[in-house]
Amino acid sequence: MLGFLGLLLPFILMLGVFFFGKCFIVEATVSQYYYTVMGDVFVGLLFTISFFLITYKGYDKIDNIVTNIAGVFAICIALFPSTIEKNAGCPISGLEGSDFKNTLHLISAGLFFMTTAFVSIFLFRKSNGPKSPQKVIRNKIYFVCGIIIMVSIALIPVFRSDSLIDKFEIYKPVFILE
Repeated sequence: MLGFLGLLLPFILMLGVFFFGKCFIVEATVSQYYYTVMGDVFVGLLFTISFFLITYKGYDKIDNIVTNIAGVFAICIALFPSTIEKNAGCPISGLEGSDFKNTLHLISAGLFFMTTAFVSIFLFRKSNGPKSPQKVIRNKIYFVCGIIIMVSIALIPVFRSDSLIDKFEIYKPVFILE
């Protein structure tokens, strides 16, 4: 369920704004949906994801600690919104973020994604005893997913740099990488 929520989050927000907000623009980042008609859904889904992470009981103590930490980061993403982009496509909220909240949001998001990469690369791949052929395949998938998460996190600041932002902004690279 947690994986499906995480994968569907951007699409739920985007389609919700299309249908309920009658706005047919994809926002620059997933976090920008906080300022749209889907803002409450964004916060609610992040809290749902954090609830799943915090209540998850893994195989050993490290699983519980790491997923609890990821859950706290997800809550912080929701509670400390990013600042609204100057070119936001569908804002309805008169809210304004602050630099302090934006910094906490970015740190929380980065640490959340790094924590989920850690879970995928290290924790999901653990096993007791011999590995079945299916477990070997799953381990490869978990490893690749973790690497994709880390590469995506590393590319976000690259596409936000002054030299590239104007060239690629139309393709919404940060939204895609998130």
